[in-house]
Amino acid sequence: MVVDSPEKMPLAVLARRLTLEPPSIEHLIGFIGQSEVFAIFLELVREYVPDHEREIMRGPVWERVESFRRRFEEEYFPLAEFAFGDEESLEYMVHSIPVELMGWEYDQYHEFGNFRPGVTLLLGLVVNPFDYAFEESEAARVPILEDCTELVGAELVARIPARGWDSEALRAACDDTSYAGVADFAEWLCAATGLWMLDCSYEGYGEEIWDRGIVDELTKQWPLVKERLERVHQLYDWLEASPVKNFTKVLDFLVPRLTAVGPKAP
Repeated sequence: MVVDSPEKMPLAVLARRLTLEPPSIEHLIGFIGQSEVFAIFLELVREYVPDHEREIMRGPVWERVESFRRRFEEEYFPLAEFAFGDEESLEYMVHSIPVELMGWEYDQYHEFGNFRPGVTLLLGLVVNPFDYAFEESEAARVPILEDCTELVGAELVARIPARGWDSEALRAACDDTSYAGVADFAEWLCAATGLWMLDCSYEGYGEEIWDRGIVDELTKQWPLVKERLERVHQLYDWLEASPVKNFTKVLDFLVPRLTAVGPKAP
């Protein structure tokens, strides 16, 4: 009978490995931490996409995260792109919901020069929601109105109040009309939509932990977010197709309805 060499037996191999240096404390802590992360991730899979557990958990780490995102978005709402792409994304994702936030930010408003023409024209209509002092509010709008002038001419821009119109007045004027997208844009700019993804930005944002109630609310809001964004983007396209002609139509509709109301303070 041939007996395997002790050097080739599993226990011998294990014994040989145990004679090596013990693992560092840092390594053990990291290993335990990763185990906790995987356990939390598995809980998320079982809570939100239980029918796809086998599919999600059979791949390497980064594939598991991507697979979870894909299945989650099919049933709930989109997750932020920046939260995915490497192994670290797993740890980031299990500690907070990577919500895609689309609210306007101060720097974004003041660096409007990179926006498409349709955005610039709509910015020209709406009060500045970021600079609350009267002088600062109007001063910040001057470059926007100058760009609007380049797009449609000074005569049209002169019909807009220097301070613009507030979102409430625009909603009252445009609701249930073909210009509802103007009010949608104004409320988005002023964080007045009532929809978390559109009203919140990453500026000063406190991340939300995974919670069924929050996920359900965001899921309920997502179709409304899509509807608003679709109307706004259709309005961009329409304005850009014939800027002077179509912006004239917008002002012909708005000015008679809003002249008596005037702009409010943000």
